[in-house]
Amino acid sequence: MISQKTIDFFKQTTPKLDFQLHFQDFTDDQVRKAYAACRPNTAWGLLDYLYDHTDDNEVKAHITGFKDYAHRRNALMRCAAIIAAHDAGTKDELQTWWNTYADPDNPLTETEVQTIWRKD
Repeated sequence: MISQKTIDFFKQTTPKLDFQLHFQDFTDDQVRKAYAACRPNTAWGLLDYLYDHTDDNEVKAHITGFKDYAHRRNALMRCAAIIAAHDAGTKDELQTWWNTYADPDNPLTETEVQTIWRKD
């Protein structure tokens, strides 16, 4: 399992990523060696490298699942921003839309609501 020191290092480039979860299959030593080999700009780059250099299908499935979820969440956040700008009159309406149509199993956090809701 990776240490807090490693997590803190990568939070500098990809602050919203849940490193404990995404890197759960790797040790600090494995992460350090992969980083030294590829010098990625982001944690996603490191995950890509680790994916390409492991033969463990379960680990590959974890990485693919994490990345798919993150891409889906980002796309839904962009949709939520459009809904907030054009259709939702209140934050509660935005959250109702999210919980009905976007991702009812993973509700928006208060921070996400604040980020999306920034109207001029």
